[in-house]
Amino acid sequence: MSLEVKAVNHRRSDKTQSSNMTDTPQTMQQKRAAFCYRKVKEMAGHKNQDAAKRFKAYANSLPAMVQMNGLGQTLAFAKSKCDSGKPEGIAWQHLYDLISEWHGREEGCYTGQDVLEGIMSSDMHVYRQAQAETQALMVWVKQFARAEIKGSD
Repeated sequence: MSLEVKAVNHRRSDKTQSSNMTDTPQTMQQKRAAFCYRKVKEMAGHKNQDAAKRFKAYANSLPAMVQMNGLGQTLAFAKSKCDSGKPEGIAWQHLYDLISEWHGREEGCYTGQDVLEGIMSSDMHVYRQAQAETQALMVWVKQFARAEIKGSD
């Protein structure tokens, strides 16, 4: 009898643990990591591998650019470099789209907007939040780019 009770309790315990694991909300870091991993994998599998290598290099330099010039200036520069015909343009376009999509999501800083349009239409508090969020996002992008995109560093 006591063995049956223990077995039932053990099964209930397993059920409770597994349902808790699936019901647990993701942390912000997990959401950033999952989003960045998916986006970097897209770039790593791009048919133009020169563009992928450039994406990796630009992902490394973008946080410093944001720190020195601000988010708006950096993204305006990135957008000016977007050109789907050249590897450099493809890489900048993917990086710009990645940041814009992150900020444009439902819980992002500029919901439903292009990131540059959001920067121009929002207040300074939201801008600072977006800049900090971009820096946190780029930590994941840089790490995944180093791991997934082979070639020059």
